[in-house]
Amino acid sequence: MRFLYLLIVQFLSFPIWAQNQLENTDFNNLNVSDGLSQNIVETIYQGSNGFLWLGTQDGLNRYDGQDFISYQYRIDDSTSISNNYIKDIVEDQNGNLWIGTYGGGLNKFDKKSNFDHFLHDNKGKNSISDNVVYTIFQHSDSVYWLGTKNGLNKFNIITEEFSNPFTHPDNFPSLNNSVVYCISKAELEDVIWVGTREGLHRINIKTSQTEKFLKGEKGLKDDDIRDLYFDKNETLWVATKLGGLFYKTLNSNKFEQIDLKFVNENEVYARKIYPNESGGVWLGTFGAGLFYIESNFKTKHQFREEKYNQNTLPSSNIVEIYQDESSNYWLGTHGSGISSFNLNQKKFDLYQADENNSYSISDNAVNYIFEDSRGDIYIANDAGIDIVVEDSDELRFQQILSSYSGIPDDRAWLLFEDSEKIFWVGLWNFGLSRYNRDTGELKSYRNIEGDTTSITTNFIESIAEAPDGKLWVGLLGDGGLVVFDKDKEQFKRYKHDVNDPSSLSNNRVHKVFIDSRSRFWLATDYGLDLYQADTDNFKHYRYSKNDSNSINYNIIRTIIEDSNLSSTLICKFRFSYNSIDKASLRRYSGLYRGKITQYIGLYGKAFP
Repeated sequence: MRFLYLLIVQFLSFPIWAQNQLENTDFNNLNVSDGLSQNIVETIYQGSNGFLWLGTQDGLNRYDGQDFISYQYRIDDSTSISNNYIKDIVEDQNGNLWIGTYGGGLNKFDKKSNFDHFLHDNKGKNSISDNVVYTIFQHSDSVYWLGTKNGLNKFNIITEEFSNPFTHPDNFPSLNNSVVYCISKAELEDVIWVGTREGLHRINIKTSQTEKFLKGEKGLKDDDIRDLYFDKNETLWVATKLGGLFYKTLNSNKFEQIDLKFVNENEVYARKIYPNESGGVWLGTFGAGLFYIESNFKTKHQFREEKYNQNTLPSSNIVEIYQDESSNYWLGTHGSGISSFNLNQKKFDLYQADENNSYSISDNAVNYIFEDSRGDIYIANDAGIDIVVEDSDELRFQQILSSYSGIPDDRAWLLFEDSEKIFWVGLWNFGLSRYNRDTGELKSYRNIEGDTTSITTNFIESIAEAPDGKLWVGLLGDGGLVVFDKDKEQFKRYKHDVNDPSSLSNNRVHKVFIDSRSRFWLATDYGLDLYQADTDNFKHYRYSKNDSNSINYNIIRTIIEDSNLSSTLICKFRFSYNSIDKASLRRYSGLYRGKITQYIGLYGKAFP
């Protein structure tokens, strides 16, 4: 029933776009209770193999949309990561991850799951200048710039050597402070922007010429620079610890402060900048939540933590923002794990039964939805059958058949229109019914005790029309299969016979399916049956523990044929799928049992 309801929601709930997408954003939250190693997430990166990599203050995590794997420092393993406090992650063109840590220097993580360590060496002039690595900037395929606690480092990933032209300010006064938090590209190839604990710097890495932008100069109101972003319009965005967010356009020599209008003052701890789809930016803050700033530099929306609302931000401390290949945004929080959302995700209207609304759906238990050749939509539910009536203002429902007969478990279950435009209804306890949509007349073909030409039971599960116009009907309640001749108004019965191995496998038939080659397939509670017209009996496909090519479960719910009509059938079992190609079986593994992930497009490949 759970699988059925999933299909119903997808078809009945017509997608709508909210007037304000941002206000209707839902957040999906994950934390240590879901397998994350720690709830402070400093950095997020999606690798070329599809995995999402999460750097916490207690380990590196790999997430595949379903499960977390944690990589931890182990004192007795020289190939483990050198420190559990992760600050930044990037990937090179060979698929290696480069990981900046707080106290363990730089790590290289290869495809063999080994970590190489690059640590500070007082005696080595080509070592990293400090073991605290705040940021990694990929200037080219071979040259990375690292911001450390002791200056700016140039690193060649080919030779794996460092050079430190901009380290401690006592020796290299071009930097105002040795703590380098962030690095960004600039308008010229040989120029980078560098943010330190005491000032912003524009550095020509070829000539070492440095231009400083300090508090009180050119519009900046704080020296503690926490993040930088240089956008496609060559505007520089600057996040500061106490002054909020600033920007400078290409032709301007002055920084302007963004008015974060949803807070009382602009002394906001701006922590992370990330581009949004409008040409503006997202701003993650420490304490004030998440801001959406448009390309015109106006603040449009603020997201904050709302206690007791699980669909909002889990924390107002946002320290990381990242967008994956499927347009999902991921947020790293300080203390509440990760949160994700997607602005392109469609919203749904929900239609429920309401005794005070005569135009509401008749019952919340929706069993089948069908659109006929006239374009009308019918809803079969536990109270009967509704037709959808659309007007200019809202979607309305009008009941055309009531199933309340006083018989237990009465309900409308199935709808079908044949090639002659005859409308057929499956009403439990009433068998197969023919409904006249113009007059409202209902003619039912019910089980008649002692009449072997009547329907076997009154519980219809599936209908298919054969090329000769006869209806093949799968039944529940020990009914098996019946074939209905509309001209004679008679049923031919097929049931399981323990003394006949070629009889129907089981008397519960969930699906009758006629494929593109006019073969008749039956999904039963004891395997898959193929009707043999020459002998008027059935060939069986069942699970066998000694045959890896057999189906992997005998209770089959439905059958479909693939879109290219290559004679391949897909059979839906309780928790898995099989394909049938030229009467051989192929199992599909890797489907998550009992859980559907919302992160469509996020995937992981274990091997290249």
